[in-house]
Amino acid sequence: MRTGAIAAGDIIGEGYRLTGGFHLAEDQQAMKLLNQFTPVTPLVELTTGRRIFRGAIFKRIIVKDHQRGRPYVSARDLVQAEIAHSDYLSNSHGELLDELELREGMILVTCSGMNLGRAIWTRPDMHGLCASHDLIRIEPSQRESAPGYVYAFLASRFGHVAIRRQIYGGNIKHVEPEQLEQLPVPRFGREFERKVHALVLEAAALRAQASASLAKARQSIVIALKAPTVDPATFSAHAVSFAAIRDTHRLDAFFHNPSAAALDAWSNGHPNGTWRLREVANVFDVPPFKHIYVDPDHGLPFFTSGDLFDLERTTDKYLSRTQTRDLRKYVLERGWVLLARSGQLGGIIGTPQFADSSLDQSTTSDHVIRIVPRGNGVPPGYLFAYLSCREIGYPLLTRTMTGASVPALWPVYLDDVAVVKADASFMRKVDRMVQEAFEMRVSASENDRKARHLVESAVERGGGG
Repeated sequence: MRTGAIAAGDIIGEGYRLTGGFHLAEDQQAMKLLNQFTPVTPLVELTTGRRIFRGAIFKRIIVKDHQRGRPYVSARDLVQAEIAHSDYLSNSHGELLDELELREGMILVTCSGMNLGRAIWTRPDMHGLCASHDLIRIEPSQRESAPGYVYAFLASRFGHVAIRRQIYGGNIKHVEPEQLEQLPVPRFGREFERKVHALVLEAAALRAQASASLAKARQSIVIALKAPTVDPATFSAHAVSFAAIRDTHRLDAFFHNPSAAALDAWSNGHPNGTWRLREVANVFDVPPFKHIYVDPDHGLPFFTSGDLFDLERTTDKYLSRTQTRDLRKYVLERGWVLLARSGQLGGIIGTPQFADSSLDQSTTSDHVIRIVPRGNGVPPGYLFAYLSCREIGYPLLTRTMTGASVPALWPVYLDDVAVVKADASFMRKVDRMVQEAFEMRVSASENDRKARHLVESAVERGGGG
């Protein structure tokens, strides 16, 4: 919690705002820097069309058939690296669907929840998705400013402060479209704004290309192995034979899910043959430990299991090099496959992540299971793509979960997951696609950070460059 003292005159001078966060010293200093600029353009004057708005609050009618609805995503989905929609918003919502639809080049701002005030650029691969009403939509005008510059400002430290000062509410914080209309956007000239805009567009293109490459890699595995069509999310009441329980010693409903059980039988009987996961990788977890955080100069970056799924893998936590016992146990290396140990089905559990160059020599928690390829013919990128296929790896991984309210994965059960054999040259091709895709995301994040840094530096200097 951040605290501070203010004078009564400041409350009166700032429009009788009693919200504590509005008067924080560091926020006031940031706003002072912003307000020194001439010209400073109100955000609403840099928009067109519907300008700044959000969708109406509504009761969702969800369907599973894509022909009867449009793909629907929540605000939480949009801040993750891979946007995976599992539901469709029914066509019966009519004109509301057009209001909720995202369009390339639109700027989004989360308006409630844990990620409140976060700016998001709508990339080509997000176009056409229907998104939650918990997102403020901004339609930037290309005539008034370079849209990517407006996004970079809102995503910068100064833009986030300007948004954060408008937040209201008690336990659940909110911000509304009309509160963003007068946000001051400093102007540094067209050339500077176009330079920032170009970086944002390049980052968006790289992320869209990376997502397409990963989807292609997974689909190529499904086609090459002739995987059966099953619905891995189907969990219905069903009978289990005594023999199945006796042979497996498993009473978990997850384990006996008919779709996953059928897929397990398919993989074990595949004509290509099958490896056990333990034969191609070392699967292990690490013991719980005390987290001692220090400044960046004295620690290694630390990521939680949830951080690994973020659109931009960054952290403000650094694990002490000198005070963390057995620190090397928690250090990651490029090429490892990572699994969140626990979570809700349909969330991050059972969805692998890949350790790219941005995670190399970083650390992560004991809530992350490590899968380290043994180097005996199965490349890391292929192993990631196989395990992350919703048609193959995901149901095979999740059927090993234990627990009820918060299911968990365990290396001892993951060791026996079936990995269908494939041609060596094919596996190398998939490996290249995966590794290149993740490095595209690294480059995209670097471009986004560079765009924000240009804006922040210009504000601090009082001019562009």
